[in-house]
Amino acid sequence: MHKPYRNKEWLRQKYEVECLSIREIARLCGVSHNLIWKYLQRFNIKRRKLKDYTNLKKQERKVEDILEELKGFDEDELNIDNLL
Repeated sequence: MHKPYRNKEWLRQKYEVECLSIREIARLCGVSHNLIWKYLQRFNIKRRKLKDYTNLKKQERKVEDILEELKGFDEDELNIDNLL
């Protein structure tokens, strides 16, 4: 059975770069969040503060809202050259 959370670089990529939560990584791997936390500690990957994660998720929702709004426009309406 493949256990990617045992790979330091994979875990760092998911947690620090992709900003997945510990629970999201656990779901992805089919394991408990406690196990993911254990490996974060083992690899000395610093845990984010809840505040940082909350702010990140708010920004992510804003981007998703903007993208959803843009779906209603055709390419010519979105062309910045037409606005200048």
